[in-house]
Amino acid sequence: MNISSTTCKQQAIKARQGSIEVLRIISALFILLFHIDQSPYKNISHSGLICFIIISIVFQSKSANKTSARDYYSKRITRISNPWLFWFTAYLIINISTQKPLFPQSHGIVNNILTGPWIGLWFFPFILITSITIFPIIRSLSKTNSAIRIAFYSASTLLLLTLYSTLKATTQTPWPQWLRALPSIPLALITYELTQFKKQKTIPTASLTAFTALSCTLLAPSLTTTYTIATSATAIAFSLEKFKSAKIYQISSLCLGVYVTHSIYIKALNKVVPSASSNFAAVFAFSAILSFLGAYILSKTKLRLLIT
Repeated sequence: MNISSTTCKQQAIKARQGSIEVLRIISALFILLFHIDQSPYKNISHSGLICFIIISIVFQSKSANKTSARDYYSKRITRISNPWLFWFTAYLIINISTQKPLFPQSHGIVNNILTGPWIGLWFFPFILITSITIFPIIRSLSKTNSAIRIAFYSASTLLLLTLYSTLKATTQTPWPQWLRALPSIPLALITYELTQFKKQKTIPTASLTAFTALSCTLLAPSLTTTYTIATSATAIAFSLEKFKSAKIYQISSLCLGVYVTHSIYIKALNKVVPSASSNFAAVFAFSAILSFLGAYILSKTKLRLLIT
């Protein structure tokens, strides 16, 4: 490793918050657990994906308030579209080589593109469109009072929860996934507002958790567990005292790689060892080890920017 790359790595570690990186790792494991068919913890483990979205939007909000529109859009589009296009192509090749349908959840060309040849790829166009959309919202509200912004984001959360409850059973992939994830966007923007509080953070964090739990219970009961865990976990992680760890960052930087590859290991394990399907804990443990190991190996190749 040359001096330049070492400096970049040190700067990346310096810019990270240890508690957030720990939460990223836990969230990646939760997502893996969610995609194990026999897992009995679907609602709990789905909070991992919501945590990822909230964390991503909080950092994007910070960027939106500090950079120009040109720099913001250029960075976000490149950062998201490159891995999306690569893994879209990779899963097409995998499906062809294994003689599976190109788009297993085929519901028309638009849905196919937004879902991808592996259903987990829906996340990339979702977060890309979200990133593009939130910038003008954040900028247009930047001169208003924080309380007004929080009120606006809270109302948006209620609207999106209602939308989810109304439309979830009438749409095809990837729209149920999008509808399920959309309320996390305004909740993430509220979380960002809370990160700007300099002193008292316990009451705001508890208030956000209570608001999420009550709103979901009243408007979208099936999301209550998932969202309450996710919003409370991220709010707490952002409120903790900052600490930095190169080892934690090294592991957390593999989480995107774990996300885009874990289904390969789960399916391979179930196929090679059919009896393993009856023991979700074993499938989870081996898949987690293989996913992180595989992501680590890829991180040492030219594919590093597509999985970190």
